[in-house]
Amino acid sequence: MKKVVIGLFIILSYIFIVGFFFTNKMMYIKKKTDKEIIDRETMLELFNQEEFDALEKKDFSIPSRFGYTIKGSLIELHETNRYIILCHGVTVNRLNSVKYMNLFLQKGWNVLIYDHRRHGESGGKTTSYGHYEKFDLQSVVHWLKQEACDSIVLGIHGESMGAVTTLLYAGMVEDGADFYIADCPFSELEAQLLYRLKAEFKVPSFLVMPIASLLFSSVTAIRLKMCRQSIR
Repeated sequence: MKKVVIGLFIILSYIFIVGFFFTNKMMYIKKKTDKEIIDRETMLELFNQEEFDALEKKDFSIPSRFGYTIKGSLIELHETNRYIILCHGVTVNRLNSVKYMNLFLQKGWNVLIYDHRRHGESGGKTTSYGHYEKFDLQSVVHWLKQEACDSIVLGIHGESMGAVTTLLYAGMVEDGADFYIADCPFSELEAQLLYRLKAEFKVPSFLVMPIASLLFSSVTAIRLKMCRQSIR
């Protein structure tokens, strides 16, 4: 009987440790450096450092309602009321949006690129996969409308986590843009976490996910099932 209890304790401890480690890995996911992003994008011929540096940019810092600073750049090359906000994906920053920026600039749009919380130069302790980011996007939209004018034609383009942020903003916070482009969003945060759990730890998800979900919710105030319904 004693061996059974010890064995059960070891198994439960392992499940808890994996759940704790996995949760922390997702909330504090390793980010790519500027050099890594620039090197990759340059190799793919999607980024030119000299051209980017030569662009006339207005760097901005605006407060998030959660107590940190959101940083980004506004590129206004055209005398137009057409503006696009670009939302990057997880682990990267606004440098990863430059390839899309160039496309819109070529089409005569002015472009705003910015760093999500805990990415690039913006503050924030954890990555919340759109939960807090959607409110930061709202702050960016309001700042842009004050900076340009309320009568602008505004689009928002999001990639990966940025696409989820875009959809959550439009569906839960406010419909503040004229159109949205959602490139490769995940439909369910829980399903995304299950995929990462299976790929990285090779353990039954039904054992670990209840622990991971509890820890994730306690730290970020995000309920995975509620987030799933919101994205849908």
